[in-house]
Amino acid sequence: MARPAKLDEPTKQYKLLMTVKQYDVLDRHAKMLQKTSREQISVADVIRESIDIYIDAIEETNGNDSSVDSVASDSIQ
Repeated sequence: MARPAKLDEPTKQYKLLMTVKQYDVLDRHAKMLQKTSREQISVADVIRESIDIYIDAIEETNGNDSSVDSVASDSIQ
């Protein structure tokens, strides 16, 4: 049986280099969240959620709409 998709929209892969300390902190947090969740929580899930929070903060600061394209173009400028 195939693994169910976690994201229901188009995706893009990105290879990330982080320190062992950063990974360990995220791993501990994911394991803590896993204890109270009915589904698996991975480090990747924590990273994706963090990115969403960061994008929301950018949108609030810049007064942008919710499209990722406008956030990306504003961040580059």
